[in-house]
Amino acid sequence: MNLKQSPRYGLYIFLFGVIPLIGIALYPAYLRFLGRAREAHILLHSQGYHTLLFCTVLLPFAVFIILRVTERIKTGRDAVATIVSVTTSGAKMRQGVDEYWGADLMLDVAVPGEEPFRMSMEHYIHVLGIPRFQPGNVLDIKIMSKGKKKYIAFTHEKE
Repeated sequence: MNLKQSPRYGLYIFLFGVIPLIGIALYPAYLRFLGRAREAHILLHSQGYHTLLFCTVLLPFAVFIILRVTERIKTGRDAVATIVSVTTSGAKMRQGVDEYWGADLMLDVAVPGEEPFRMSMEHYIHVLGIPRFQPGNVLDIKIMSKGKKKYIAFTHEKE
């Protein structure tokens, strides 16, 4: 990645994490300075303060991870995958009212300028997306590599 094009992750973490964290940490000291030490003690031990402190520490790192993943997907190599076979793994996952079924996919992956290869992967498919993952369907994918491992992200169905 070109350094001139890379996002300023450190700036995001500083703006959204460090500055609010400093403010939250210094607020009880400010109350003590004003002579309201009892109020500062109650504030330090209240659950709302700890929740706010936890969210302030966690939020910048979550933003950082999301930015890194989306940047990797943007810089991934375009490829085309043809579904050879789909077998259910028997796993199910629910998120609220949405249900996802686990499936083992066998794919023929064609990367422009390289020799095609066959790979298998485990994927959770939304119930309404099952028709998209049938043998013979062609999918646009992005291939990201990290060391010797290769990761695939589905982009959208190829017409």
